Amino acid sequence: MITIEKIDELLNVPIKCEDGRFIRIMSCDNILKKILLFHSHELKLNGNFENQLKTVILRFSEMVHYILENPENINRESLFGVNKFMVLPTKEIIQNSIFEIKDWYILLDDTLKDLSNLDFEIDNLSMINYIVIANFCGISDFSRGINSSRLLRRFINFQNQTASFYRHDISTKIFLEEIKNHKEYIETMTKIYKGLDLEPEDLLTFILLFDIRKNRNMFDRNRKT
Repeated sequence: MITIEKIDELLNVPIKCEDGRFIRIMSCDNILKKILLFHSHELKLNGNFENQLKTVILRFSEMVHYILENPENINRESLFGVNKFMVLPTKEIIQNSIFEIKDWYILLDDTLKDLSNLDFEIDNLSMINYIVIANFCGISDFSRGINSSRLLRRFINFQNQTASFYRHDISTKIFLEEIKNHKEYIETMTKIYKGLDLEPEDLLTFILLFDIRKNRNMFDRNRKT
């Protein structure tokens, strides 16, 4: 389970958001925001926003650990920011989501070398386990048209770009540039994840701190984000 020291390390990783990680988290629906806004009286939050966020992240991590270690005996009433209909994460779902990212990365890498097998391989590609986790984290709900996950947005873009490529709507050069961009993004996130020496169960915390796409509609559209 994640520690305060590891949370400090996570929060100190630079991100491309001039408003800061706290603003990015508060700009869209997600479980950390729900805990902070609706359960602050139970957590007895003190100090500045950063210290409050650390407390919320720690409580979220503790909750995830409890869910993963007690899959058959979970008291949903004790869970912060989780409704009774939500699919809860399991160790298998987390591991499968990591495999999904790896499979996509391998396909991207192979495509840059040889385009001939793309139409066959893409049919076997899925991010369903990652979607379950993103939904639990509160950053995606496709039934309501909500998706604040940067990775899932890229995956959807990749699918659309592939369809456009086969319709000859975009050139091979542009398509391969997009493939390279997606590949480099996954490499960057993987490097951060591995560099922090995180456990698989910490993936959910990592997603909340690194995968959230800031809701630009909350801010002046003329500002750089």
